[in-house]
Amino acid sequence: MQQATNRDVMVYHISGAFYFGATARVLGVLERVEAPPRLLVLDFKDVPLIDTTPARSLVTFVNKVGRSGTGVVFAAALPSAGLSTEPG
Repeated sequence: MQQATNRDVMVYHISGAFYFGATARVLGVLERVEAPPRLLVLDFKDVPLIDTTPARSLVTFVNKVGRSGTGVVFAAALPSAGLSTEPG
């Protein structure tokens, strides 16, 4: 995972399969930032698979960061990424 940031926008690039725990890592990074960005862009360009557990937890994540005033955009998610039904 890589991040690029300025005062208003933070881009978080995710690579590899998005399994259980991935959402918590993103939230952990956000919590270490001094001032939350106005906009968080989650770049899913290099994510081939999204497990159902973190997919569901993304809703909770978006609601949590939204309460602090941060909007979230999902970018470059590949249609072929699909959701895995396998346990994470």
